[in-house]
Amino acid sequence: MVASTLEAKENVSFDVEDTVFGVSNWLLSYAVIWVINFASIIKCAYKQRTGIYDLCVDLLPKCLYIDRQMTSMVKISKLLSDSKRGIFVNSSKDFINLSRQGLSYGQLKRILLFTNLTIKQLSKLLSISERQLSRYSKDKILKTDISSHLILIVELYDFGYEVFDSEEDFQIWMNSEIRALSYQKPINLLDTPFGINDVKNVLGRLEYGVYS
Repeated sequence: MVASTLEAKENVSFDVEDTVFGVSNWLLSYAVIWVINFASIIKCAYKQRTGIYDLCVDLLPKCLYIDRQMTSMVKISKLLSDSKRGIFVNSSKDFINLSRQGLSYGQLKRILLFTNLTIKQLSKLLSISERQLSRYSKDKILKTDISSHLILIVELYDFGYEVFDSEEDFQIWMNSEIRALSYQKPINLLDTPFGINDVKNVLGRLEYGVYS
């Protein structure tokens, strides 16, 4: 398991152009969102003759939610964009086009690092033999169904890291028997979109303090 992870780390090289594009694009959007929020606070305070402090307290949860969404999208953009093929992920709407064009094997390697999954684990989830997966060339483009499956897994892990506020704790949870999932391990359910959705639903409940 360790060997496979180390192999993935050795073969991954983040494209500087992808990273710069993703970060700069989202930093601009991030700044615009906060300016709009601040302007809304001032406008509401003027109209309602309410103290800015009270309005800030009311709007803070919404602002923090937007902040988490923006931060999350920056990470996914850096992970899934591919400037060499002119593919840039700016929002979840871009996942459709990305799936159709197919993820490259290089992007798959990035996903291995992000999720800490091994080639062996991933091969089981994607129903591809470990040998076949290991033989893919660097420029190999994955099929649409496999690409969309990988994107769903990335989204799930990104959400899980946010809920647990710790990659290590989330990965421990993923390999634990969860009562809400009929005592199955979440990681064993990622081989279908339905299983991924079930795991995501349980994470959503955990986010709001409903432990299971």
